[in-house]
Amino acid sequence: MWRDKSKDAARNTIENYNTVSKHVVKYIKCIDVYFAPTKFPRNIRRHIEGCIVGI
Repeated sequence: MWRDKSKDAARNTIENYNTVSKHVVKYIKCIDVYFAPTKFPRNIRRHIEGCIVGI
């Protein structure tokens, strides 16, 4: 909706949700994640791992 400044922005978003969500899922499936050693403290690493698991 941030691009659609018309008075029907919310309605347009809802109507297009099904199509757009399918494109988003396709895009996310194409993302590769690479892991590398880090020197962050353990609590920060656990926080990051928790965020990834929650996706």
